[in-house]
Amino acid sequence: MGRWWGHAIGSTLLVTTLGCAASTGVPDPADGQVPSRSALTGSPAQTPSPTTTPTTHTSVTATTTHTSVTATAAPTRSATTAATTPTPTTPEIHDCAAPDLTASTENPGLFPEDHEQKTVTRVLLRNAGHSPCRLSGWAGLTFYGSDVVPVCVPGALPDTQSCATPETRPNERRRLTTVRSQLRPPSAVVLSPGHSTSFDLLWLSSFAAECVAPVIDSPLSAEIRVPGDARPIALPKPRLQPCDGLIGVTTFGTRLTTHQ
Repeated sequence: MGRWWGHAIGSTLLVTTLGCAASTGVPDPADGQVPSRSALTGSPAQTPSPTTTPTTHTSVTATTTHTSVTATAAPTRSATTAATTPTPTTPEIHDCAAPDLTASTENPGLFPEDHEQKTVTRVLLRNAGHSPCRLSGWAGLTFYGSDVVPVCVPGALPDTQSCATPETRPNERRRLTTVRSQLRPPSAVVLSPGHSTSFDLLWLSSFAAECVAPVIDSPLSAEIRVPGDARPIALPKPRLQPCDGLIGVTTFGTRLTTHQ
């Protein structure tokens, strides 16, 4: 009995001593000591938020990335546009040749020259090609045949069939003389596809009072040649009756002011 009692008292003292020791290991806030991190781990109210710093960092990173993309996008787009813009080119202009041109005539009226009223036959040259071409200087002309058909009076001629035939063959070259007019100096004329220019033929009519050697029959056709090309451009029925067979030729691009 005495031994058991003593053992119980000893156990009680040991538990009491351990309890005091455990209480002594936790500082009292009243001491002014700051509790250690391990001592506060069990208190959720004191746990710092782990998301504050990552959230701020993520926001800064996103802003920086957006700024970088915006800064580099503009020059890249501009460079691409400059590289793909086609450079305009000027069509090559060559000298006009016979295959480029077609010819026709007009009769605008009279022009005073050397105290005479000269008849004007205007020759139009049209660029029938697909690219611009250039003319400069004077045209050359050759005349053929006769456009005059004799007037037939029934029974006046033994062979009436000859009345419907020109006096000369179509391929017979006519003795008509052309001279270069100095009314306008030569200059380059550029013809775009489908556009036309002109030059004028001046001649004193065979029916003028001052004409000494009249030419009654008009040529049936003419051939025009431009500088640098020997191939002919056909001109049908130019309707010329020049006194003495003399014809003045103006430069390309000339349109004389005429009157009736």
